[in-house]
Amino acid sequence: MSNNKSSQYWYQIGIIGLLFFIFGFVTWLNGTLIPFLKLACQLETDTQAFFVTTAFYMAYFFLAIPSSRILERTGFKDGMGLGLLVMAIGSLIFIPAANERSFGLFLTGLFVQGPGFPCFKPHPTRISALLDLWKALPSASASWGSAIKLPAR
Repeated sequence: MSNNKSSQYWYQIGIIGLLFFIFGFVTWLNGTLIPFLKLACQLETDTQAFFVTTAFYMAYFFLAIPSSRILERTGFKDGMGLGLLVMAIGSLIFIPAANERSFGLFLTGLFVQGPGFPCFKPHPTRISALLDLWKALPSASASWGSAIKLPAR
């Protein structure tokens, strides 16, 4: 394998790793928002605070099937872009929510982010499998192959 082809594979793995980081970070951020929203929005009960995770995961759950229908029409690349766009729009809703300290607007932002994940999350895994990256980069084979759980060849 030429050095140019090897560097191309490292570039592709870097992009896929960045995409995994983005959706992992957004998912992780939901739990850390709870104490801050309790203070900023002056929430009185823990039940109100746990609507943060509920809004996100309920949107993820209920809108996964409609998102899959959209993905059938758009394909891998456009589907990932659409998922990132939806997540970005949901994140931008946080700006007016923070300015107004509006808990309902924060929940709306989280609910908007939710459908972006079913559009976006499965595709970096599938694309890395299609690119056959673990054959080209044996050092990455152990970590990516076990994380993705590829079928035996």
